[in-house]
Amino acid sequence: MSDIDSSTHHRAARLRSQNRFGGLDLGGFAARSWMKTQGLADRDFDCRAVIGICNTYSELAPCNAHFRELAEHVKRGVREAGGLPVEFPVMSLGETILRPTSMLFRNLVSMDVEESIRANPIDGVVLLCGCDKTTPALLMGAASCDLPTIVVSGGPMLTGRFRGRALGSGTDVFTMAEEVRAGRMSEVDFREAESCMSRSAGHCNTMGTASTPFGIACGQIDVGNAATEMTSEIAEGARQADGSVRPEPTFDARHVADAVRYMARLPPEANVPFLTLTATTMPFIGRG
Repeated sequence: MSDIDSSTHHRAARLRSQNRFGGLDLGGFAARSWMKTQGLADRDFDCRAVIGICNTYSELAPCNAHFRELAEHVKRGVREAGGLPVEFPVMSLGETILRPTSMLFRNLVSMDVEESIRANPIDGVVLLCGCDKTTPALLMGAASCDLPTIVVSGGPMLTGRFRGRALGSGTDVFTMAEEVRAGRMSEVDFREAESCMSRSAGHCNTMGTASTPFGIACGQIDVGNAATEMTSEIAEGARQADGSVRPEPTFDARHVADAVRYMARLPPEANVPFLTLTATTMPFIGRG
């Protein structure tokens, strides 16, 4: 066996996707043939890593409504790095629209993510997160699978302004709603502020779950990526997964310890239970 053949053989042995795509049998034939209907060629199954792109795009989750474009940038980065990108959808949670509360469905999304990863021939996964509960839900599901995982944040929206002052997208709305109830703000002004607050695509730009360094603390997301406001100009370069995202590739106990220390310095909000739940889903917990 030549050095090249030997290298290819060892690489294939390490990739779980080869169990589905590498066989010269009925299963391998079917898996490759049906994937080829999407324009894939024989070279796409030459022992390259299959990278799943877990997309929470939904027009009913406005914070994540730009994720179709975001996914294309990630796909380009995966291809440039030599991998095969495959995008798959999971349930999305729109904090501003979903009732009675998005928290009710967080664990359901986590199960959706976990089973989608487990059941498919994926060697690693990129999680596209944005609106509040999608971030912990996707991290919880991926942590249970213990595959190389990174998070690409949709980024916060640009700060809106109303009559010369900044509007916090996840905070001022509550204040203004109470001002209308108290008669200190007119309905006309309220509707005008409504059109000023959300200036661009992206999640709330205040210190809510979507913007806190939850993924950073778990070691799965790059600091610059999480803090970059989502504009079309920035998205072109900053969201590719070929070099702009440099997180830790897998979950381990060190990430959990770092996360506990980091979150202890922030207001508890909902991140402490999220962190606890994510830790309990990690397969290595309890192994020393």
